[in-house]
Amino acid sequence: MEAKSLLSGVNGSGPEAGSTVGPLGALALFWIAGTAAGALGFSAFWWVLAAAVPCAGMIRDALRRRLRPACYWALIAVVPLAAGWAAARLHHLPADHVKRYVAPVPILARLQGVVDSEPLIAPAQRGAFAHFYWGPPVTKFTLRLESMQVAGRQAAVSGRLLVRIAEADHRLRQGDRIEATGWLSRIRGPANPGAPDYRKILARHGVDARLKLVNRGNWRLVTRHGEGWLNRFRRRTADRAAATLRLGMDDDSASDRQRLALLDAVLLGRRQGELDDLMRTFRHVGLAHLLSISGAHLAILLGLVWIASRLVVHRPNVNAMLVLTALGLYLLVVPWRVPIVRAAVMSALFALGYLGGRVVRSTELVALAALIVLIWRPGDLFSPGFQLSFGCVTGLLLFTTPLSRRLSGRPPLEPQSTMRHWFVRRAAVYVAANVVAFLVAMPLVAYHFELITPLAVVFSLLALPFVTVALALGYLKIIVGLLWPSLAMALAWPLQEFTDFASGLVTHASGWPGATIVLSRPPSVLWAVATSAVVAAILAGWFVQRRTALGCAVALCVLWLIASAEPAQAARFVPWLRQAVPLRLNMLAVADGSCIVARFRAQGGRERVMMFDCGSLAYLDMGARTVWPALKHLGVRRIDTLVLSHADLDHYCGVLDVVDRVPVQRVLAPPQLLAEAESTPQESPTAVSYLVDGLRRRGVPIETVAAGWQQKFGSATLQVLWPPADLTTTHANDTSLVMSIRVLPKTGGPGRRVLLNADIQQHAITDLLESDVNLRADVCDLPHHGGHVEASPRWLDAVSPRLALQSCGSARWSRDTWEPLIRSNGIRRLVTARDGMVTVVIREDGQIEWRTFIDATRR
Repeated sequence: MEAKSLLSGVNGSGPEAGSTVGPLGALALFWIAGTAAGALGFSAFWWVLAAAVPCAGMIRDALRRRLRPACYWALIAVVPLAAGWAAARLHHLPADHVKRYVAPVPILARLQGVVDSEPLIAPAQRGAFAHFYWGPPVTKFTLRLESMQVAGRQAAVSGRLLVRIAEADHRLRQGDRIEATGWLSRIRGPANPGAPDYRKILARHGVDARLKLVNRGNWRLVTRHGEGWLNRFRRRTADRAAATLRLGMDDDSASDRQRLALLDAVLLGRRQGELDDLMRTFRHVGLAHLLSISGAHLAILLGLVWIASRLVVHRPNVNAMLVLTALGLYLLVVPWRVPIVRAAVMSALFALGYLGGRVVRSTELVALAALIVLIWRPGDLFSPGFQLSFGCVTGLLLFTTPLSRRLSGRPPLEPQSTMRHWFVRRAAVYVAANVVAFLVAMPLVAYHFELITPLAVVFSLLALPFVTVALALGYLKIIVGLLWPSLAMALAWPLQEFTDFASGLVTHASGWPGATIVLSRPPSVLWAVATSAVVAAILAGWFVQRRTALGCAVALCVLWLIASAEPAQAARFVPWLRQAVPLRLNMLAVADGSCIVARFRAQGGRERVMMFDCGSLAYLDMGARTVWPALKHLGVRRIDTLVLSHADLDHYCGVLDVVDRVPVQRVLAPPQLLAEAESTPQESPTAVSYLVDGLRRRGVPIETVAAGWQQKFGSATLQVLWPPADLTTTHANDTSLVMSIRVLPKTGGPGRRVLLNADIQQHAITDLLESDVNLRADVCDLPHHGGHVEASPRWLDAVSPRLALQSCGSARWSRDTWEPLIRSNGIRRLVTARDGMVTVVIREDGQIEWRTFIDATRR
C-alpha cells in the first residue's frame, strides 16, 4: 500500500487523478515555455511590453466577470512575463559586473570577496601518468565578489569566480572574506569537438570568470566567517555525522579510502577526489545518479522513513510530519547544493500535501516545485539535473501504476487476495518504476552526455536493493553512533559489505558487452523532444493496439539518431554522404602538447588513421578528457598506426588512456625512445618505461623506425627523415621523429607534402639542413610547439610552407617569437591556443583547405 501511494499520488489520489493537467500544471508548462523563449537573447523590456496585450485582455474579461477567458488571457500572459524574467536573470549584465573587466588574455588582478562554496581539495592531475606528476593537490572554490582594484583604486564589482589555488590549502572556510591576487581570465568555450562547454555549464551555476592563484601566499584573510548559531550547529552536526560514519571502518588501502569517499558522497554529500574513477564507472553504465545526492537518494531515505512510520502509526498526517522532520534533520548535515535543494523542495511539497489533509494531484505538486525552482533559477531549465529530476518524477507518477498493471496482468480493482499476488504486484511496481525511469531518462542522457546505456535498467534492478540497504545501514549507523558509539561499530562490517557489493557489481557490469553506446556527437534537440514524445506514448499505452506504428516510430528515432549523432556510421550506408579525400589532418588543441590525427583514403572507401603523438603538460588525462571525445566526434573507431615522436611526457601522456578506449594496431617509435625505456630499472620505472610496459601489457606491438624508413599508407607515402638509428644525444627533443607525408591525388593534380617535426631543436635542425634531405613542404607544424632557436629562420626558408600549424598553450602563444618570420614570408599560421582544433584537407585536385574549430573559419 505504501509503495502504491508513494508512486501514484498524494493522499490516496490514484494515477487517474494525476493524469490530467491541472491549473498548476498548465501554469508550469506556460512558464517553462516562457523561460525557454527568454533564453533567445531578446531584451526583458520587449518581453514585458509583449505581455501588455494579454494582460489587458485579462483585465477586460475579469471586469466583465468572464472568468474563463480571463484565465486563458492570464496563461498567455505568463509566457512573455516568464520570458522577461528569464531574460533579466540570464542576460542582464550590471554595470559593475566582473565580465566587464575580463580580457581575451589573462590579467593580473586583486579582488576581494566571500568564499561562496566549501573549498574542495583535488588532485592536480589525473590520467594514466598522474603518479609521475610532482605537483601538489589544488584547492578549488567559488568566490562572490565585492570589490576589485582597478587603475590603482578599489571599485565595487559583482559576480562569481571559480578560484583555483595551485596548492592544497586547508585554512579556507566557506563564508570567509578574503583578498586574492591572481590571473583573472574568461571561461573559454570548447576548443575541440566533443569537449564539454564549461562556459555554459558554469554560467548555469552563476560563475562568470576564473581566477588562478599561483600559491597559498596569494590570498589573505580579511575577516573570518562569523558563523551564526544555525550554521555553527550545521557544521558541527555534519562533522559529527562524518566521524560517526567512520567508526569501525577501515581506511588503510586505496579501496578502503574509495569506499569511505563513496559513503561520504551518497550519505553526506561530501565530494572527494578518490571517487573520480568510480564515478566514471557508474556514469558508464547509466547509474551516476546513485553516487551523488539527488532526488533518488532523498526518495529512498524518505520512503524508508515513511514505511517505518506507517508500521507504527497508520495516520498520513503523522507520517508526513515524521517525513518532514527527517528531511529537516537531513538538511542539517548535507551541503545545500542546487540538486539537494531541488530534491528537498519537491519532497517537502509532497509531505505538505499529505499533512494538509486534502486530496492534491501529485503532478500538481511537481508542477509547483518546478515553478519554485525556475523562478529561483531560470537557467536550471536547461540543466540536465533539472530535466532528469522533474522528467523522471513526472514519468514515475503518471506511468508506473498503469505499466505495473500491464506487467502483472491485474485489473485496476482486483483485490490483493494472496501473499503471492501481493509479491507479484510489488515486483511489477519495482520493475515498472525502473523501466519508466530508464525510458524517460534515455533521450535526455543521450542529448546531454552522448551516451546510451541499454542495460542501465538491468543494472538498476540489480544494484538498487543493495544501494538502498547501504543507505539504510549508513543512516542508521550515524543515528546509533551519536547515541551509542560502540553499537555503531557493529554496523561497520555489514555496511562495508553492502557498499563493496554494490560498487563491485557496477564495476563488473561496466565491462559487459553493450553496456554503453558512446555517440560521436550529441543528437539534436528535435530528436530528444521527438523521442521523449514517443516514449510518453509508449508508456501511456497508445501503441498497445498499434504495433506497426510503434515499429515505425522506433525505427524513425533510431535512424534519426544515427544520422544526427553518428554521421560517420550513416555515411557507410549512404554513398553520397562519403567524403573520402586523400588526406584529412586534425591538430587537436591540447595546450602545451601535441596530438595530430591524420586520415588517409584507402581502398574500398574506408580510411586509414594515423595518430602522431598524444600528450600535454597542461592536463595528463587529456587522452580521456580531450582526445577520446574528439575521436568520437570525428568518427574514428580505430587507429591503424600511432607514432610516438620521442620520450617527452607532453607527447605521450594520453596514449594509454586512448589505447584503453580505441583499438590501436601498432605503435611506431624511434629506437632512442625504446633504448631509454629499457635502460630503466624495473624497481624504479620512469614515465617512458611505464608507457612501453603499458603498451606491451595491452598487446600493442611496438616497432622502431629511423631515418630512411618509408611505407605506403592508404593514399599517402610516409617517410621518416630523422633521427638516424645510431644517434646518441643527451637532449630527448633532438631525437624527435620528423615524418614526411606525401600525397599524390588521383586526378593528376600536384602532389602535396606535409612535414611533422615534433620537438626538434638546434642540433637536429642543423644536421637536417646540412644533409641532402629535401625539407620543402606545403604544410608543416612549427618545431617544439613554436619554440625558436638560432637555426629557425634557415629551417623556415628550407621548408617554405604555405600553411604552418602550431600546437601550444596560451602562455607560449603570448611570448610568440615567430611572427616576424611568418609575416615576412607570407605564410598563413594557425595556432591551437587561439583557433582551437585545426583541420587541413588535401583534395583530389591538390587543393588545400583549412578550417578552425573556435570560429569555424574555412579557407
